[in-house]
Amino acid sequence: MRPIASWRLLLTFALGLPAMVPVQAQVADPVVATGPLLVAADPDVAPSEPSLADQREQLAKRLRLAQRNLPDADSGTDGPEPTSREVELLRQKDLVLQQREAAEESRTELEQERNDIAEQFDDLRESGPSEERPYSFLLLDGLNDALAAEEDRLESRKASVGASTEALERARELADEAAKARRRAKERVATNQDAAVAGKLALALKYARLASELAEATVELRETELSNRRYQVETKQLECQLLEETIALVEQDVTFAQTDLDKQLVELDTLKDAIDKELERNRLAREYLDQQWSAARGRLDAASDPSDALRAEVEARDLAKSLRGEQTQTLNDQLQWLGPMRQTWYYRFRIARGDFSTSQLDDWSDAANSLIDELSYDRRLIDARIDGLRSSLAAVDRRLQNLEEDDDETQRWFSDQQKTLRAAIEYYNDSYIRLEAATRLHERLVGEIERRTSRFSLGEWIAVYWQRLKDVWGYELFTSRDQNPITVGKVVLGALLLLLGFAISKRVSRFVGRRVLPRFGVQEGAAHALGSLTFYALATCAALTALWLVNVPLTVFTFFGGAVAIGVGFGSQRPINNFLSGLILLTERPVRVGDMIQLGDVFGIIETIGTRSTRVRTETNLEIIVPNSALLENNVSNWTLSDPTIRTQVDVGVVYGSPTDKVVEILQSVAEQHLRVLDAPEAFVWFTGFGDNSLLFELHFYIVFRNQTEQQKIESELRLEIDRRFREAGIVVAYPQRDVHLDTAKPLEIRVARRSLEERRKSA
Repeated sequence: MRPIASWRLLLTFALGLPAMVPVQAQVADPVVATGPLLVAADPDVAPSEPSLADQREQLAKRLRLAQRNLPDADSGTDGPEPTSREVELLRQKDLVLQQREAAEESRTELEQERNDIAEQFDDLRESGPSEERPYSFLLLDGLNDALAAEEDRLESRKASVGASTEALERARELADEAAKARRRAKERVATNQDAAVAGKLALALKYARLASELAEATVELRETELSNRRYQVETKQLECQLLEETIALVEQDVTFAQTDLDKQLVELDTLKDAIDKELERNRLAREYLDQQWSAARGRLDAASDPSDALRAEVEARDLAKSLRGEQTQTLNDQLQWLGPMRQTWYYRFRIARGDFSTSQLDDWSDAANSLIDELSYDRRLIDARIDGLRSSLAAVDRRLQNLEEDDDETQRWFSDQQKTLRAAIEYYNDSYIRLEAATRLHERLVGEIERRTSRFSLGEWIAVYWQRLKDVWGYELFTSRDQNPITVGKVVLGALLLLLGFAISKRVSRFVGRRVLPRFGVQEGAAHALGSLTFYALATCAALTALWLVNVPLTVFTFFGGAVAIGVGFGSQRPINNFLSGLILLTERPVRVGDMIQLGDVFGIIETIGTRSTRVRTETNLEIIVPNSALLENNVSNWTLSDPTIRTQVDVGVVYGSPTDKVVEILQSVAEQHLRVLDAPEAFVWFTGFGDNSLLFELHFYIVFRNQTEQQKIESELRLEIDRRFREAGIVVAYPQRDVHLDTAKPLEIRVARRSLEERRKSA
């Protein structure tokens, strides 16, 4: 034996510990790992792990020895340090070992369960399902229910694997900390030179070893539990796979017999009868509870100083009465579920028999999805109601706990409220189960429709898309007063007829204006006008004919025609003039929405062009309504009709004697360096003349015109930059100057005038 190993063994015997030390095993597979192994202290000896029974037996001996060393309570002495800590650590480790034994036994049961599933796999693949062929459609439904339940359990098992993994990580962290504490205690014992504290240090090392053993045992337990959780997930996955293969085999030879449908309809009828009976019981109970509540409320109102028990009684009876009413509403909702459920069974029966059309499948799928959405809303209501009842129950529990012990009558009524709330929660849980059953039924119909649709032939797909096209063609957009529906098909057909009518009208009017009328001696201008009138007349007839052919009522145009006739009859030339001008503006588009125009003193942006007037918004955010005829009868400046680029200028005058070449250079440079001034066309400078007080220059440049405010802003920025550059170059901007000449050939006469006191007061 090597010296270091011998020293460790002697120290172990001196501290009363077993001659085995925990060592972390390196296990490749965490699923089957069993955690830390106990190996012999001698590294030359092959490691061997004692069984859990042997470990517990050794632990029991150590526990008995530690319990004998406990100080006697009658002696009044505690010893150098209480050994109850050692007893507690040993008991905790024994409890951990017991849990590990239970986990090992559970693993054996899981292995047996997995073997059973493997045998079922073999039987299924050899002889198929045990039921007789053809398999019942209800058997397939039951298998699907079982698969859904097993998949839910599988998700729960996967979640438990995550929790077990986190627990194992925490246990390993604690084991590492315990191992560090043990090593520190061991180091203090090895380096100690004071004999007075040697016993305490040795005892601390003993406790550190026990804590480390407990932590390592906990790690082993957590690893075993994690292994079991993963084994459970694998087993549950095998169960799901077994059910999936069973379902696949059953689907190959399944039949939906009339007897199966009748059985489900009978079950729905039975459920309806049960709900009706429950509604009747609720009605009778509600009447009784109303009477009881009225009596209790009367006693409460009559009492001058009502007791807490009486108040609690009124609350309890009011709670029971209101919950009965809510349950009645829930039962009525459940009755409404039964009709669609019955219809869904009929649809499933027809799909299984192949008795359907492609359009019916779409309708059935839409109806089922709509029902699923409605049930989802009911599910949220039930969840919210259950949460509310639980909150109320918690409040009643708190009030019951705060009551005095001798107040039996009040406690009785609070206990009655607890029972009522618990019964209501259980009732809503049952309703939730019924709702889930209805939802699953409709979801199965949707799934069966999707599976059947995925097997469509080419002809069936053509029928599907043809039906969808027909649905779009017949989609109702709106209805008229006489209830004639306006559909997409009518709108499309009417548009096609209008286009065809306009094309024919254009050709006919052109033929009349260019070929027919000139032969009768009509002048070219008159022929053109008559041709235009012919086009408008034919286009109007084509529009009316198209509307009549697609069954669009013409009554909607009655008011318009009457208004035109009355306007013409009463000489409303200006409205008609503005109306026609609006048509011309919209047709020829001399001005457009968004254009910047100038009409006289009005300068602004066109916002809308209506049938009678045009709205213009000025730079000061004023809205001006301009008649349409004014835009045609007057000169209008459209700044942005074809090109938003405009030329503008900045005028500047400098004093006589300034370097004109330098002035031109600065002005040109300022324009070229501004970001909003266009590079093409280029800016240029003109020396326009010799003024009275200055040399006159004009800086011309081009910008993209959006509005007058932006133009003025650019000009202002250029002026600021010109002023700065002129000051830097020593060029002075001129200002008005006047020369005063005095005739000094003779003495100047100077007079001093004094104002009177009254004049001074008035001026003050």
